[in-house]
Amino acid sequence: MSKVSLFFVIITFFLGLQLQAQSETQLRQELQNTKHKTPQLQIRLRLIDAIYERNRNEWQKEIQLLVSQRSAYAGQSNQAIISLLDAERAFFLGNTATVVQIFERDLKAHRFQNSKLNWRKNMLGCALYPQLKTYHYRTLLTQMNRRLKNREQTALYLQIAKNFTATFQKDSALWASNRALQLAKRSDKKWVLIDALQQQAEVYWQFNLLEQAVQRAIYSLQLAEEAQLDYFKLSPFLLIASISLEVKNYNLGFTYLKLAQDLSKTNKDQRAQAFTNYLYSRYYLGTGALNKANISAGLAYNWFDEIGNQRYQNRARLMMIAAMQGEGMRVEAPFASLLLTANAQTDPFFVAELYYEYGQYLMGKNNYRAAQNAFESSLKSLPTESLLRPKIANTYSALAAIATKTGQLAAAYQFQKKYSNWLENSPVWRSAARIEEMAAANLREERERLILNQQASIERAQKEREIIELQRDRQLFMLIIFIVAIIF
Repeated sequence: MSKVSLFFVIITFFLGLQLQAQSETQLRQELQNTKHKTPQLQIRLRLIDAIYERNRNEWQKEIQLLVSQRSAYAGQSNQAIISLLDAERAFFLGNTATVVQIFERDLKAHRFQNSKLNWRKNMLGCALYPQLKTYHYRTLLTQMNRRLKNREQTALYLQIAKNFTATFQKDSALWASNRALQLAKRSDKKWVLIDALQQQAEVYWQFNLLEQAVQRAIYSLQLAEEAQLDYFKLSPFLLIASISLEVKNYNLGFTYLKLAQDLSKTNKDQRAQAFTNYLYSRYYLGTGALNKANISAGLAYNWFDEIGNQRYQNRARLMMIAAMQGEGMRVEAPFASLLLTANAQTDPFFVAELYYEYGQYLMGKNNYRAAQNAFESSLKSLPTESLLRPKIANTYSALAAIATKTGQLAAAYQFQKKYSNWLENSPVWRSAARIEEMAAANLREERERLILNQQASIERAQKEREIIELQRDRQLFMLIIFIVAIIF
């Protein structure tokens, strides 16, 4: 190959890289200069995809803006693309009812010309209708081919893990999340691996493997720090805070909540602030600050209600009821309302906690028979005893107390024995000390990283000043030589 040809190959290669790595700033500039609607929409889609890799909060806002301007983009194909983005945004926010509505109305019967858009539609179908043959994970696995990037393949296995987690198939859920992690490690995008780690941490958490969940969360935090992807720190902050509160380590939980709160405020992320407020309500309930618990839960409830996240709307409502109950207020009507909407098949953890709190309320009213029924319903809500969380395990102690008060001493002994066995065998308490150790060590590393980053920033600023001064000296020297040359 001649030198000239080699030169053009190198130039073409670097131009290709530049086109692939088009920045958000360049895309926005290109969007501003493009007047025709069809290429304009394509640029917006590339911009949305670029933002997705950095910050999901800004990503969903960009989609919201596009949806509000959808009338500007005529044509069934364009409208279907916007509907797909709208459904993905609703799914991210937890508004399942809206996702179903958009899917049934605009997406189910539509076939995209672009195979990747069809794949994304099928992924939504897999999340909404996992038992239907069209969207069953086995069907999608057969459709998956080498043309799909590791990003798309990772996303499929993560969705499979979620589906198995929802049906409490532990081994299958762990298999799928491990497969997703293997694929994510091959991706050239660091955020794909970070995302896979965080979603695997969620799987571990759901099956009470709390130590492994914290390990994955901390690893993802370190990777997010290295990649300078601050948004991806929010999920592990909140997960570690939630687990710390579960094992009654309130000081550590509060510290991680504060980190999440500061970051969500910096990013102006209302979704993260709502989840932070919800966990603050749990923290305040655990530490006896009932008024603060009610306020924090109310803030969370308002946002979840506004965006249609029914799942966490119910959870925040329960925290408000628990706080009001602790202050001696009448809560029969709110409890009755929540109990009507509770569904143990779709959300057993919430139902178990709801019946536990209701049992505590009835016990405080000396209505022991009804309280016993509520506590038994709490235990029955979970498909297996291995999923008992510390709060629900307290149901055994409550049942023992009721049996003692009603003179059923043999039953009291059996319930107390069950509680002792849970304390002895549960991985939750066995892992509590290790969780505290790992989370505290990560906090120390976070502080050290902050100090190192500050030092690096100061050194970088100093070097920049030195470079500017050198450039000024060089320019002055060149000017002097130029003047001398003119004189001569």
